[in-house]
Amino acid sequence: MQKFLSLISGVLFAFGANAQVSKFEGASATVALAYQSYSHHVASLVSDSGTIYGVPNSASKGLVGKIGLDYTWRLSEENFLAIGFDYAANGGGNGRYDLTVQGVSVYTDQSKTKQRAKFFIAPSTMINSDALGYFKLGYARYQTKYSRANQTLKLNAITYGVGAKFMSSDSSYFFAEANMLSARSQNYISDSGSTVPAKPKGSEVLVGYGIKF
Repeated sequence: MQKFLSLISGVLFAFGANAQVSKFEGASATVALAYQSYSHHVASLVSDSGTIYGVPNSASKGLVGKIGLDYTWRLSEENFLAIGFDYAANGGGNGRYDLTVQGVSVYTDQSKTKQRAKFFIAPSTMINSDALGYFKLGYARYQTKYSRANQTLKLNAITYGVGAKFMSSDSSYFFAEANMLSARSQNYISDSGSTVPAKPKGSEVLVGYGIKF
């Protein structure tokens, strides 16, 4: 009888421990406020006529609202894996770039970059009973609109970053992240006819709130 009671006690103890961990599992919807900075790195440009242009530029920066959905599975007692997607509701501020010859601007345009859908995976581990730390790897779609040239570039990029999730209750949590993006170079054609190879780069930091359902 004593052994049976000991066994029952052990099962109940294990169940209680799993119930505590399980608050990290399941589906959730998120909203977040992000500060983003995106720019296009462009080396010096040589035109068909042989003119060498410098291409200084400034980043498209600003506050962006994001919404998302994700689902988290438990892999072991302290390790989890989430998959999901998020979407930026708006773009940041206008960035600017110039074509210059010997330091004199000969062409100026403005650009605004917006993240569209991003799909991600996020392995995580428990920091304590109410917090997770995670690494986030994503594949995102961006678009950059150039004002003067009236042109839109659609860009694909790999994103990576780190974050932490803090449970405020069994059904809600706060989170914070920092992310970077890496993408290959793509061509932009100015309204002067010059082909400009541009390599997107950028970063974001965000804070958000999630609700489990």
